[in-house]
Amino acid sequence: MNTPNAVITRLYFLRNQFGKEAAIEKRDLLTSLKLKSIKSKNNLQVCNALLHFIIAYPDNKAIYTLANLLLKQLQEIIEANDQLQYRLYNTGITATAVCASFNFELVSWLRKTRPGDIRFHSFSANDAQIQSILSVVMPKAESEILQDGNAEWKSWFKKLKNKEEDLLDQLIAVFCSSPIRPEVKDELWNAIGVHVEINFKTHCCLPDTWLLPYYHQVNNRKENSAPANQW
Repeated sequence: MNTPNAVITRLYFLRNQFGKEAAIEKRDLLTSLKLKSIKSKNNLQVCNALLHFIIAYPDNKAIYTLANLLLKQLQEIIEANDQLQYRLYNTGITATAVCASFNFELVSWLRKTRPGDIRFHSFSANDAQIQSILSVVMPKAESEILQDGNAEWKSWFKKLKNKEEDLLDQLIAVFCSSPIRPEVKDELWNAIGVHVEINFKTHCCLPDTWLLPYYHQVNNRKENSAPANQW
């Protein structure tokens, strides 16, 4: 069982099995797992999911530590390989990107807190629909200019663009400054269909001081006055 495929298959089978023998086998499988040898996109996704599952439901501290180490190694491997990042696009795995539309509050919050990790990708609506919706959201003077057809929204945004702004910043600023009700604002944002690309650069794990892992109760029972999770 030295091939990555065989190791992943066996780990998948053992993922929700607990006890001393299962824990020993999981430890050995994790130790033998060669992440750089995994070539299949599906196997990479399964491996990522398995590691997260094992971290969420660890048998003991050794397995918890091993799974976290492997997850970090997987992230580093993907970060160093552009082709791998492209193949794993929209999978949600750390060090890859995902493209989707989200509500206005989430996009504006991400842009504020993690500006380097989110960028504009595309619209679902066509230019005529976008112009019509923006004329509702923008201040009165700009709205009348768009409604009268004296300017297109693209050229107007380009004219007002600051040096350090991009299209996503401008859209967020327009919607933020609008006095319309939040629920209506969100509906209009969704009607435009703003698709953004988000980079999952880090695992975003909480600090160790905030974590208190709980190991499976089967392995917490005492046998012969010795902790079961000491091998």
